[in-house]
Amino acid sequence: KNNTTYIWRVRSSNSCGFSAYADFFSFTSGDITCSILNDVDLPQTIGTELDTVRSIITVEQQASVVDVNVINVRGTHTFVSDLIIELHSPSGTVVDLLSYKCQDADDFLVSFDDDSDIINTPCPINSQEPQRPSGSLSDMIGESVQGDWTLVIYDDVREDGGTFDSWSLELCLLTENTVERTITFSPSVIEVCEKDPAETITLEGSIAGGN
Repeated sequence: KNNTTYIWRVRSSNSCGFSAYADFFSFTSGDITCSILNDVDLPQTIGTELDTVRSIITVEQQASVVDVNVINVRGTHTFVSDLIIELHSPSGTVVDLLSYKCQDADDFLVSFDDDSDIINTPCPINSQEPQRPSGSLSDMIGESVQGDWTLVIYDDVREDGGTFDSWSLELCLLTENTVERTITFSPSVIEVCEKDPAETITLEGSIAGGN
């Protein structure tokens, strides 16, 4: 459960019974939050020659990614099938969102979510209903969110052009608790019980609590 403190304690057991409990220790689980970030550098022109346009959303926060979706990628272009759309994470992971779809259809409005029931791209590409990307956005789960998230549109056919107008990025993040609790057992020998004085247990090492 998110942002929850768990309390625990330990005791030993053997054929003679149980020891007394150790002191209480605790850890607090991380907190998962989701937010939508919007572009700040659009619109941009997609030229009629071979062209690549990029829009960057920068995240300053330090946290781990647990889910990522791309929302409302909007633009104009004659022959949408000329285009490749990719998302690049700050860690360098590249996910193919859409490539060469819908033949001579014009313009695009599209969202991407790995959990969408829409597997095949509907044509024309003009719906806010998310579809599954060509690649997998889950490839970015576990990465650091901090840095530049870049949406890239490649137009690798001459003559047709258009605009890249807007997009948004939905990120769900795990912020880990920074408080650590640790139990350390110094090397020791403990007599188990009077039934068998020769029977002993050696404890050493450490047990770490949660973040």
